[in-house]
Amino acid sequence: MVSALLVGWLGWYFVPHFVTKQLLSFKHRFRSSPPGSALDPRQEYKIVYTVVVIGYLLYNLVQGARGIEGNFYQTLNVSKDVDDTGIKQAFRMFAKRCARASSDVLKNIS
Repeated sequence: MVSALLVGWLGWYFVPHFVTKQLLSFKHRFRSSPPGSALDPRQEYKIVYTVVVIGYLLYNLVQGARGIEGNFYQTLNVSKDVDDTGIKQAFRMFAKRCARASSDVLKNIS
């Protein structure tokens, strides 16, 4: 778990900076600005960095969404022809199990 947190932190720290530097290098190599219209380099870096972070955030969001289990009937342990009442009861039982498990984890931490 600690390694996953470390990799995530390093990814969020280094990837946006590295990609921003590469994009700015590519831009300056192939496109020159007319005199007087160029942005301040710090302002330009901030704009590109912001775009890169938003893109990286969306990428991570999509990757996380792909990892979600798709069959909610199986997650709730009900058949596909169950009525609304059965789904509500199954969801309440599932929520109780998850709440109990998270409270046990919190007790073990403290």
